[in-house]
Amino acid sequence: MLKSMAMTRTETAHGDVLREFRHVLARFRKLTELETERSLAAEAFKREGTEENFARLRAIDHELHSATGAEAGPPDAF
Repeated sequence: MLKSMAMTRTETAHGDVLREFRHVLARFRKLTELETERSLAAEAFKREGTEENFARLRAIDHELHSATGAEAGPPDAF
């Protein structure tokens, strides 16, 4: 699969490599960290219903539901 990704080809433009790498990082974060962070933020908001805790919870929800990293792979991965 990696050989089919543009970011692994030597002729790929630097900007395209960065775009795809950012996609991979966003996808990894969604799959590994954000659900845990959301649970911790929800617990913190339950303990202390501060504006700061609510803002953190909303920011995590926004990131979880954003399109960034949501798709299975970069557009040219297939």
